[in-house]
Amino acid sequence: MTFRSTPCLPSCRRLWPKLPWQNEALAEALERRFPYPVAVFSRGSAATWGERWYGAGQHAQNMLYVRVGKGLVAGLVINGQPYLGQGFGAGELGHMTVQPDGALCRCGNRGCLATVATTDALLNRIRQLLREQPDNPLWGAVSYHLESLRLADVLDAVAAGNELALQALHEIAAWLSIALAAAINLLNLDMIIIGGPLLAAGDALLQPLHANLYQRALPTHLARVQVVASTLREDAPSVGAAGLILHELMSPAPLPIALGSLADKAGFLTPVVL
Repeated sequence: MTFRSTPCLPSCRRLWPKLPWQNEALAEALERRFPYPVAVFSRGSAATWGERWYGAGQHAQNMLYVRVGKGLVAGLVINGQPYLGQGFGAGELGHMTVQPDGALCRCGNRGCLATVATTDALLNRIRQLLREQPDNPLWGAVSYHLESLRLADVLDAVAAGNELALQALHEIAAWLSIALAAAINLLNLDMIIIGGPLLAAGDALLQPLHANLYQRALPTHLARVQVVASTLREDAPSVGAAGLILHELMSPAPLPIALGSLADKAGFLTPVVL
């Protein structure tokens, strides 16, 4: 997804306050710095199209891609086409309210999914549980300094069957299932693809996620949807961005994405994924 024809990245400006920009013409600014035309894509949309064209979603027509990392990004394919929303802001799954009186989110709302179902949320939950279990083996992995806890430590503990780490991971799966069940019920999807660094937990994440979805989603809808792991993993955004550029330049039927008149531009096109 690119915003060359719009003044900014609408979803990021409102809901991603890590970048304190307002109405910034990012592509144009980058073109002033680099000698090539630039297209700017959201990470969620680029990864979605990477999986749709070259990964797990090649046969999906109605698909949701969700990347679980320090944040939550998502992208949608509806009837085989990208669903971008008004102002290119679709896919902010992390800002679905799942806990109305929960923690304050960066966006200003309380109880967003991003406050309870990210890698940072997982680390914070494990720190909380470790304070209650001073004899847990995970203390040794962090040399008794909670702030030094890393995702790699948690994944190692999960692989070793550490009950505390598994409990925290299962809680993440339960929170995710609330949002994913809502998406299944609302959109009648045929595929959900889970990506991001937390996917390294494998079945320890996916099995409780499936179990929770069976409790929450409509049986008629759930029977038609596959919930699968990303096959492109961390390469999904860059593969999707490159694929979108190639499609726009070479296809006689461009996608309904505002890439601008790239086919008329000379030289190379540089995709930027945010």
